Amino acid sequence: MKEAAVRAYTRDRTGPPHSGLLELVGFPRVDKRLEKIPAYVEAKKTNNGLDPFGFDGQPHFDVDFVPVVADAFQWHIAAPADGGDHLTVIVDLLRPLSKPGWVLLASADYREQPCINLNTMENDLDIIALRQGIRHIDDILMTGDGMKDIIGADYPWPMPRASDEAMNQMILERLQTSFQPCGTNRLSQDTQQGIVDPTLKVYGVKALRVIDASVFPVIPDCRIQNVVYTVVEKGADLVKADWSDLYKEEKSML
Repeated sequence: MKEAAVRAYTRDRTGPPHSGLLELVGFPRVDKRLEKIPAYVEAKKTNNGLDPFGFDGQPHFDVDFVPVVADAFQWHIAAPADGGDHLTVIVDLLRPLSKPGWVLLASADYREQPCINLNTMENDLDIIALRQGIRHIDDILMTGDGMKDIIGADYPWPMPRASDEAMNQMILERLQTSFQPCGTNRLSQDTQQGIVDPTLKVYGVKALRVIDASVFPVIPDCRIQNVVYTVVEKGADLVKADWSDLYKEEKSML
């Protein structure tokens, strides 16, 4: 299937590769669905009545509609062999409540892959929220105007709509990141909460700054690209300020 898609695009710019793929994006909140869950109601109560997943106006999810089935999203699920039209829907929980994981060096050899623990689903509310978010989108697809008449069967097996336990298992089987990692060297006021200081210098290390998405103190509510630009612009200003003699116009290294 991949080879056929590449040939079609090479031949006359048709087939799946001619699309931007991310044809539709939504940013919903699912307050009404979450309010039906006792654990969420209690978490909100202990959070001074505020939604633990974000203040009013901030989306709970980034939902991506992709008109193709691709192993880039679910590499352990074989692509359908019928050659028909398919839609992949990705439901991203923007502000998970699980405690941060960790990254450890496996050895002193920089070529060896580090040990990474994402710590996903450490907080039970995360899987509850994902379950409610999936049900919200599933309801739109199966009963919504403009969608219900064109959506056929689930793939690769029926959605376990009636069972919380089965839905949780499905989520765990398909869970992955959205390929936009950030926050592993979070910016903070002290070493108790992060790795880099407000000038992006690593605590306890001389002459080392980190200027990328890893310094985000929290996960943004959307794609991280714009925030990366902001960090890089600020980081460039900090570097130039520390090395001002090198960045005077008459001695510019750029």
